[in-house]
Amino acid sequence: MRLTPGWTLLMAMLAVIGAAAVAKSALASGWGRDALRDVVTACQVAKSTINVSFPCSDVRLGTAEADGYALIRSPGFGSEFLVTPLEPLDGIGSPALQRESATSLWGTAWEARSDVAAALGRPLQRADVALAVNGSGTRTQDHFHIHVDCVRASV
Repeated sequence: MRLTPGWTLLMAMLAVIGAAAVAKSALASGWGRDALRDVVTACQVAKSTINVSFPCSDVRLGTAEADGYALIRSPGFGSEFLVTPLEPLDGIGSPALQRESATSLWGTAWEARSDVAAALGRPLQRADVALAVNGSGTRTQDHFHIHVDCVRASV
């Protein structure tokens, strides 16, 4: 069955509404341990169906050479961003992070310094920005992510 342009637009709109509803539900649930995973799933659906990263800042679908990722502006923080794989990984100890294709995730996190600088409205030196990963005893989300933000509040 071939869809007309009107039906295609309707399906795309429904996908965006569904993605937004999932993200809103995750946020409204008080940030349970799977909230980040729910937001990433919503972003992935929106990107793969209508090529929109909403509600994330950016989504890159995976390729044979590089794993897919989502870039999310951290709620409640002025300049912090989270870089997270699309693949559901629990934490830094996940074997999938040892794959060659996972190196693109770290490069993407380092490149997100420009997003931090843009959020602050001024350029930042390399030494002003850091990447951080929570250990298993301190994390509140069961979906691996890299924090990207300024090293100190004074920066």
